[in-house]
Amino acid sequence: MLKLICYHFILIGFFALSSLSCFGSDATEEFSSSLKRPRSSSQGSTSEQISSRPHKRQKIATTCLTFTVPQQEEAILRLVHYVRIRDGLAFISTCRSFASLLHEDRLWKEYIHRIPGHYAFISEKTKKNGEGFYKALFKQLLRPHFFPLLTQSKAIYSEIHTLSSLNLSVWGSVTRPPFEDEQESSSDDTQRSNSQATIETNLTDSEESDFSEDYDHVFEQAAIWQEGIFNFVPTQEEALGSCILGVSADDKVLVGLYNPEISPSDFKAASWTLKSSGSYEMNSLPDENAQESIARALNNDGSKIVGNLYFSLSKAVIWENNVLSYLETPPGITSSIATSLNRQGNKIVGYLENASQQTSPALWINKRFVPLPLPVNNLKNAAAHIINADGTLIAGHADFMNANNKVIQQAVLWKSKPSASLNITLENDSSTFEPCLLPMANDYSSQSFPQAIDTSGERIVGYEMLYYPQSDDNSGIRSAVVWIRMPDNQFKSYLLQEQLGLTRTQGHYLKEATCIDSSGTIIGGNGDPCAWWAYLPNFEAFLAEGIPINAFNPERT
Repeated sequence: MLKLICYHFILIGFFALSSLSCFGSDATEEFSSSLKRPRSSSQGSTSEQISSRPHKRQKIATTCLTFTVPQQEEAILRLVHYVRIRDGLAFISTCRSFASLLHEDRLWKEYIHRIPGHYAFISEKTKKNGEGFYKALFKQLLRPHFFPLLTQSKAIYSEIHTLSSLNLSVWGSVTRPPFEDEQESSSDDTQRSNSQATIETNLTDSEESDFSEDYDHVFEQAAIWQEGIFNFVPTQEEALGSCILGVSADDKVLVGLYNPEISPSDFKAASWTLKSSGSYEMNSLPDENAQESIARALNNDGSKIVGNLYFSLSKAVIWENNVLSYLETPPGITSSIATSLNRQGNKIVGYLENASQQTSPALWINKRFVPLPLPVNNLKNAAAHIINADGTLIAGHADFMNANNKVIQQAVLWKSKPSASLNITLENDSSTFEPCLLPMANDYSSQSFPQAIDTSGERIVGYEMLYYPQSDDNSGIRSAVVWIRMPDNQFKSYLLQEQLGLTRTQGHYLKEATCIDSSGTIIGGNGDPCAWWAYLPNFEAFLAEGIPINAFNPERT
């Protein structure tokens, strides 16, 4: 009965919208505004409530006599903004005169843009130029995908550390071993392809030779993969090596480090700014002549960058519009490390180290130190590593003894209390955050380490160290892991290799997940033999649209 009422409402809304389109744009906007209410209230409306206005019924009757096919299609496309995907498909499939819309890309394009992570696949449209692209893509987005990030040579090792939430761009570095044969044939490489295209590079002769210099140190080179195409990120002439570690929300600012020619074994903090020509320009960040420095992360607009200066000890710093300042250090602390910040840049996380080399998690609010509570008393070491966009979730790790008297390093999540998100409590009150341990994905895991978190804090990625009793390898095996928030607001952990499926990973081993986009569906990381990115569907988003998800994740139903 409830479904009949809902469909009745949809039909009336459809005719009313079409009617208003006949009477003028002002009326159309008035009706559209009336539809912009929570779906729960829309579904609870009855036909009597809508038909109680006589003048509306007159317009509907007039429309029924003057309706044209183009108006029907446009009205349907307008309605998909206000109903669930499942309801829209059911409505169209039951109306013969609208059934043809099921085969039109315009309708499926509307649906595609409501699925988180769709942007990573849109570039395929330019290569496939055929009808039915969006409908086929809709089906693809119902299941996970995995893609390796290749380079022009098998001998180059790739790593990625950050990715874009606007398009399929990932940044990191590549390294070529010094013993590589320069005459190695690239015939096999020209046949290798990743997710969307055969790998191409724009290497010049000078860039190729940079890798072959006879230095004692093997240098990383900053790299970018755009739509699967590998290329180098430009650096200054005096930079022997470089690496990208972070990117702003608009992709216009990058941060990381480089190796200066005058001191090849050291590294210095750097930023890259996107020029009007479409290329990035590198600039070193001021570091007061520190022996080493590093820029680790930046806020949404790139105006604030956090990192460290290394003299005899490490000091946590922030660059605000290229102006350097130090973060507050409490008494008794010898070193401080800043690792991440929220979108505004007023909350920074990291850790501190005392003279006994014991670490403790740290939060800085407007550069003032705020201690974070420990999940277990008498811990020797703990640290905060990442914070989500609005600053309400912090993830890190802590070391403690398990029941077998073995040291376990387990991921920790600090959740802000409701009053903290409303800024009711004092800024220097550590009680605004509550710590809890994040579960391990495997019974044999003895170490878990979070490295990235999405905007809403629904997903966290990192790695676990797996120790199998039957294995002779005491060092353990690193494996990428994802923590997903469940409907009961608790997190559950999964080995990413298993979630993506062994067949999809094409023989690649996923060692760690290092970055995740704002929606939590595009994940990047490193492995053997190369870096990779993957798409893991947003289960809750599909459920909200009325689409069953048991086909690819039975535990969620």
